[in-house]
Formats: sequence, structure tokens, C-alpha cells
Amino acid sequence: MIFLLIGWILLVLRITLLRFFPEGLLSIEPTTIIVIYLGFTRTLIPGGILSLLLGYMTDFFSGGFTGLYTFILTSLFFLTRIIKKRFYTKELFFQMGMVFLLSLAGGIVMLFILLTDHFSWEFYPRYMSYIMRAAFFNSIFSSIIFLLFRKIDAL
Repeated sequence: MIFLLIGWILLVLRITLLRFFPEGLLSIEPTTIIVIYLGFTRTLIPGGILSLLLGYMTDFFSGGFTGLYTFILTSLFFLTRIIKKRFYTKELFFQMGMVFLLSLAGGIVMLFILLTDHFSWEFYPRYMSYIMRAAFFNSIFSSIIFLLFRKIDAL
């Protein structure tokens, strides 16, 4: 439940405060970081339900295609669970790298879904630069958010 509250707070901060930054300067998707953390630390059912609810909440705030973030974030949770079972994932740098790669993969899947609705070559370069910036900033801020969540889990 605490992850939903923190996700909601981070979404509100992203929508309100990050709008004051110039376009493209700071791009972060906090729910993606939270879902990847849940994939590293939670079991299948509670983590899957939380990632589904976080995706639905992000869909609600984004105003885009209904269910797009729900699909992407739930898929990222299950992909993180698969990666966790196959690799040693305790190191922070590995987790930051996984946040970068999974954010990039989620953004590319989202791009392909959006391009099926409205194909435009002008849309592609701008969105790809956003995906790269978001993946970079997600990996940078994931260390802070992961440390915060570890403190919360310890309580």
C-alpha cells in the first residue's frame, strides 16, 4: 500500500513540478522505477497486483491510451522477475543498468504501440530522444528511490 501512495506522490510531483523544467531537460518515469523495484523484491501476486494498480494510476494521470501504461508496467514487472531469477541482482549498479535497459525496452514497446495508431516519421526522432533521456534519468534516480524503498522495507 505504501508503494501506491509513494507512486501517487511521485506522479503528482512529476506532473506539477517537472513541468517547470525546459522540455527535455529532466525526464523521469517514477512508476517505472517503482515497478522494477517491486520486481526485484516482491513475490509474484502482490508485486503483480501493485504494478497493475500503478500502471492504471499512471494511465489515469497521463490521459493517453487507456491500458497502455498498465500493460507496459505489468510486463516490466514480469520481465524483472524473470531477470531476477537468472542473474545476481543484488548490486546497485546492476540494478541501475537494469532500470536503464527495462525503461528503454518499455519505451520502445510503447513507441511501437503508438505508431500503430498514428504513424508519423516526425514523431519518431522526438520520442526516441525522450525514451533515451527517460531511461537515463530513471537509472540515475533509481539508486535514490531504491535506497528509500530499502529503508521503508526495513521498517
